[in-house]
Order: sequence, then structure tokens, then C-alpha cells
Amino acid sequence: MTHNPKMPWPRRTPAPALTEHPRDAFADRLRRLGAPDDLVEQTREAWDDPEWQNRDDIVGLSDDALRAEIVEIVREHHEGTHTEDEDAEALHQVLLAQAREVIRAPIHEVIAWVVEHPTKQAGRAAAVAEAEGEEAKPRTTLLEQLERITRAEA
Repeated sequence: MTHNPKMPWPRRTPAPALTEHPRDAFADRLRRLGAPDDLVEQTREAWDDPEWQNRDDIVGLSDDALRAEIVEIVREHHEGTHTEDEDAEALHQVLLAQAREVIRAPIHEVIAWVVEHPTKQAGRAAAVAEAEGEEAKPRTTLLEQLERITRAEA
């Protein structure tokens, strides 16, 4: 505290403002924009990396542009870590789960579900045939119709 004789009260030196490191501020911004935790941590770890030459450009992006970058990075990571076969198997498992529910219905309703989406007919037909084949008494009439749909698609 310093005293100025021309002022009737003592002058107090204000405490220095708490400043946040730019790295922490950017990490918080990434989180607010929906970045996954692993991306935020990688960004924090690479903050002082001299090879990260475009850091200032990225930090200066608008929220919309940065959000688009986050989406692209997540998509690129997904495609880089999942093979097409794994993605196809995941889709098959989803269709199979749906088919196991659908096969409880009468045959005409099952067929209507299979042909409901022309682009998904082959996958749905295969899933229903697999699900029906798992049953104790598979309905041969249904399996024959599914085979006709599959042949027509090929």
C-alpha cells in the first residue's frame, strides 16, 4: 500500500488479475463446442509443440468454423479407427436386432417391413432370414419370399 499525501485515503494497489493460460481457455472452448475429452487432452498436450504451426489460425476460428473442424476431426478419427467390415458388422447387428422384433408379426407384415425401404431391402431380407432361421420352427413360406426378394435385388 502506498500513500499519497494529496489524497485523503490510502491508495491500494489492485491485486493482479487472475489470468487464464490461453491453452486452458481454448480447451474450455473446445469442450463447450462439443469436442470429445480425448481431443481436448491432445490439444492441451500439443499446445507448445513447435510443429503445430497453424495453432493461432485455429484458435482464431469462429465458433461455427471450430465446431465444423471438431466434427471433421471426429469423423476422420472414426473412419481411421473403424474398418468398413466393422461398420458393416455393426449395421448388420442393428438390422438383426430389428429383424428379431419384426419376425413376431405375420408374414405379410414382415415382408412389408423388408421392402419398406428399397435401398435397405437386401440387408433387411438377410437379417430377417437369419433371425427366422434361429427360430425353433422357421416359416418356410417366409424364407422362400425373402429368397425371392434377395434374388430380385441381385
